[in-house]
Amino acid sequence: MLSLCLAGCVSETMPVPVVEGEEIEVCMSLAVEPEQLFGEATKGAYVSDESVQEDDGIHNLWVLQFGGTTADAPLRESRYLEDFDPSELIKLIATSVPNRVILIANTFDSNLAFADCENLQEFMGAFKPIADESDATKEVGGRRCPIMSSYKDLVLTESGATVSFLLRRCISKADVTITNNTVDNGAPVVTIKSVTVCSVPNKLFFYTSYELPKRFPVACNADRIDYTDMDWTDGAGDDRTRSFTFYLPVNKCGTMQEVVNPTMKYRQTPAGASYLRVLGTYVDESSIERAVEYRIPFGSGADDCDLLPGGKYSCSLTINDPSDRDADGRVAGDALVDYCQSELANTYIINPPKVEGAWRNFRIPVSRVFDFWNPAFGYFKEPDNALLPGCNGWQVDILWSEFPIEEDVNFKWVKRTGDDYKDFFEFAIKEGAGEGNFVICLRRFLDSGRTEIGDVCLWSWQMWVTDYNPDAALNYVPNVDDGGNELQFSYPVSDGEVHRYNFPAWRTGIYRDCFIMDRNLGNIAAAPYVKTAKKGHLYYQHGRKDPLTSMSGSGSTLHAVYNQLEGFARALVGVAGTGFQDNVPYSVYYPTHKLGWSINSSVPWQYDKYKYCDPVCYWGDPRATKPSTKSLFDPCPPGWIVPDWSVVQNKSVIANIVLSENVTAIIPGAGFLGGKNGTEEYVGWAGQQGVGLYYSNIAGVASINGAGCSSPNVGGVPVRCVTDKISE
Repeated sequence: MLSLCLAGCVSETMPVPVVEGEEIEVCMSLAVEPEQLFGEATKGAYVSDESVQEDDGIHNLWVLQFGGTTADAPLRESRYLEDFDPSELIKLIATSVPNRVILIANTFDSNLAFADCENLQEFMGAFKPIADESDATKEVGGRRCPIMSSYKDLVLTESGATVSFLLRRCISKADVTITNNTVDNGAPVVTIKSVTVCSVPNKLFFYTSYELPKRFPVACNADRIDYTDMDWTDGAGDDRTRSFTFYLPVNKCGTMQEVVNPTMKYRQTPAGASYLRVLGTYVDESSIERAVEYRIPFGSGADDCDLLPGGKYSCSLTINDPSDRDADGRVAGDALVDYCQSELANTYIINPPKVEGAWRNFRIPVSRVFDFWNPAFGYFKEPDNALLPGCNGWQVDILWSEFPIEEDVNFKWVKRTGDDYKDFFEFAIKEGAGEGNFVICLRRFLDSGRTEIGDVCLWSWQMWVTDYNPDAALNYVPNVDDGGNELQFSYPVSDGEVHRYNFPAWRTGIYRDCFIMDRNLGNIAAAPYVKTAKKGHLYYQHGRKDPLTSMSGSGSTLHAVYNQLEGFARALVGVAGTGFQDNVPYSVYYPTHKLGWSINSSVPWQYDKYKYCDPVCYWGDPRATKPSTKSLFDPCPPGWIVPDWSVVQNKSVIANIVLSENVTAIIPGAGFLGGKNGTEEYVGWAGQQGVGLYYSNIAGVASINGAGCSSPNVGGVPVRCVTDKISE
């Protein structure tokens, strides 16, 4: 501990009783808070570090005295000591009741607004604007000098008394070490271009020595900046390993939920958390330069994301190959969206590039095939379909699309074939390609020469081509008061919004941490449906992952499709007419076939496998036994899930939801896809808006089987997804 008050100051000035309100002189014994640990060995309060020329001296000092200790305590005195002398006596006002005395060191500014604040509450909101990393500290003689603060609640009845203060730095420090093993380990070489810290609060608060609230600063989405990128060569070290030091405003965000998939850690951090960003490039097997990006949240451990005042955080990143899982949090660069780094899903959001003439690649894993067909623990154990290592391989094709797709004009196959279930396919979409949906089907080769291919799909995926991207909400934290009451219903995301609803399950129930999309899955806009619409009218039979489109009663096309794969025309098939004892594998083989029965029939599309219709069978998956377990058949994108019916307070027929005075959630009159005939029923009909819109288990939709509506299981309903943060 560094004492900054001379011993002579104490011995030469004897305490003298004074009158209330009289100006007195006191001697201040100041020390800088020593190193302390916050739980992890790599994290502790930092002390002066000669290697980066830090300065822990006190050069100037603000002294503020408030007439009490509560938020409304008025400011009684403020003094600025430009050249602080530790032997100097400090003037305060005598008081017989506790007054809060606050010290702010090293502001290097005598004209700060807080000197004229009215009360303690106003002072607590005082801050220094931060536009870049250099604003976080002051350079004095080539050394980095931080702002520090401290406070005490004092009764001052004697002149000449000595008062001790322990000053704490108002910032945190991050020491970053990056090791790039790709320079000589045989993997594609990652060329690191830049390093920086993102999502940094743009305010450095002068007063952080008190017990901070759960979230500090309060704003979680606004008021964040990214520091200017530093070149890789700006770091200390060599081409393999370099180190960087960053000074950061306090950013208390809390902990994240348990991270099941390590590559999803960044996506599950609390909104507004600061993170390290490393940008680079590598050259792939096709000699195409790809962009890579790594994002590592700061914090003291696997689930902590706080940057506390006076904290020192050590962050190490080792890159062994471009898609290294241990790099934790790699996200796609602008040229490549690599969904192999996300959780597995049956729908992927495809945001085309916006730069004229540009292409963007999308990489999709195929291991869902193994999950469904593998002979060990698959849902239907069929080794030939599981694409085990040593198989003949596979090929993907476009099954159908809502807009014309033309090879090398608005679409390119980058990688269309693969060896086994561990592989992936990749395609590219051009700027202005179109909007809507298309479905990709995977079939296996029947011979080692790959000259014959199977006539059924082993799995298929929906590609939702849209400018809408709600994935920012995966990091949002609901803006609610201490009682869980909503303070905000609408949150902005790319080209749209996400919402929260004013129902009990959102306030204190299973959706208390969730957000819901502002449109149905596959829809091209947050707008009401009309029967004449040509795109976005997609329906999902309970437990089926693939979208269906409307047809006439005779099976003719109402909803136009393009690029239809030969042998997979849309068809209406009765549940007893498939030739299969169980229609679940049939639905995988033939994603375009609408399985149905007669109006109000109780026969499910799965036919005789009633385990898929059990009341606790979420989205028709017998292994998904609670709302928070995402079904293998769930049609929502990575990080999203089909909600339980309590998302709208168990209401099956609802109109648009008025969330607040200025926000309405549009529940389109999307109606219902009829039983056997596949026609759209009640589209846009007032009173039936949103019929069957939200549900995951079959019990939750029993009430929509009303007069004139088809059986809910053989019918099809729209889906709207929520963030996969359902609480039990």
